[in-house]
Amino acid sequence: CNALIAALAACGEVDSASRVLSAMDRGAASEPNAFTLCIMMKAHGDRKQLRKASNIWQRIIQRQWADTVGLNTWLRVCMANGEREAALQAFQMAKSELSIAAPADRVTFGTLIDGLTSDDTDGRSRGSNQLKADARRALQLWAEMRKKQIAPDDGIVGSLMTACRQHFGIEVALRLRVELLTMGWSAERLRSHDAKLLDYLPPLAEVMSSPTKWAAL
Repeated sequence: CNALIAALAACGEVDSASRVLSAMDRGAASEPNAFTLCIMMKAHGDRKQLRKASNIWQRIIQRQWADTVGLNTWLRVCMANGEREAALQAFQMAKSELSIAAPADRVTFGTLIDGLTSDDTDGRSRGSNQLKADARRALQLWAEMRKKQIAPDDGIVGSLMTACRQHFGIEVALRLRVELLTMGWSAERLRSHDAKLLDYLPPLAEVMSSPTKWAAL
C-alpha cells in the first residue's frame, strides 16, 4: 500500500493516493503507519495543500508516531510553503514535548537554516528587518548544531556564509570560517566558500591598520 501511495504521489495523482489512504483507514487494506502518513504529508506539501499536510502532521503526533524523519518531512513542507514560524515552532515542540529520542539531525538543521536564509519563493516578500532576524535565528541554530556536535555539510555552510555577508558583514563570515577551520575543515574544502568572500574583504590599508584583528580572522 505504501509503495502504491508513493508511486501515485510521484506521478502527481495525490487524490488517488488519498483514496488509497482512506481505504486503509476503513480497514479495506493494511492499516497506515508513520511512513504512509509521511508520504501523504509530503505529497500535499508539494501541491501547496498546507492545511491537509498539517492535518496529517497532527495525526502523526496524536498517534505518537513522530520521529526525526516525520519531523524533517513536516519542516520541509513548512519551508517550501513559506511557513518559517510553523517550522520553528514544530522544531521547538519536538525538543520539549514530543517523545523523540534524538529530535534533530543534520537534515533537520539544514532544512531550517536553508529555509531561513533563502530567498522568497512563495510569493510573499520579507522586509529587510525580517530577513536579518531570520538570518540571526539561522546563526542561533548553527550554535545549537555545534553544541550537539552535528557536523555541517557544504549546503549549510553556504547558506550561512551568504546570510553573514548580506546581513552581518565580512567579519562575521570570517569568524564562521575560523570555526570551520577549528572543526577540521581543510583549505581545499573551504576553497569554494572562500571565493565568494574575496570581493567583500576590506582594502589592504584597513587590514594593515589592525593587523592583529585581521590575522585572527
